[in-house]
Amino acid sequence: MRSKQIPSSDTFLVRVSAGHEESAAKRLAALGTIQDAGDAGVVVQLNGSGASDPKSVWAELQKQVDDAEVDPILLDETGVPHFPTGEVTVRFKHAPSDEFLSGFADKHGLKVRSRNEFVPAQVAFQVTTRGYLPDLVESLRPAENVASAWANTKSYYRRS
Repeated sequence: MRSKQIPSSDTFLVRVSAGHEESAAKRLAALGTIQDAGDAGVVVQLNGSGASDPKSVWAELQKQVDDAEVDPILLDETGVPHFPTGEVTVRFKHAPSDEFLSGFADKHGLKVRSRNEFVPAQVAFQVTTRGYLPDLVESLRPAENVASAWANTKSYYRRS
């Protein structure tokens, strides 16, 4: 069973395109605390308590940094943060044909990245149409032939 992916309402991952890092860092610093997340991007914890609706907070932040990709940090059921990669994985009920995958990807703003060689019904997609990632994942779950869908994430753990 996959862990839950609960969007944070005050902590976001921002992926800035090359050459825009400095200007984005200045804009983001005015909004909250920023922390380098290595190749994942920059983590922004917004000032204030954050709104209860993560999507509206995301939309406002995305407007502030329109030259960057913004995703909410996804929290598991224990509150551990996970950093979205800009990809989603879909496990289909039955191994999909190339033709089906092409249409599925086009319909949902995705591009096939890779098929799982050990689980033929599982496919990783790159998100090509930017939007609110949790909504995209939710829209995939009831789609034709889909058994489950989730955002791909990187996670950092510390030993106790």
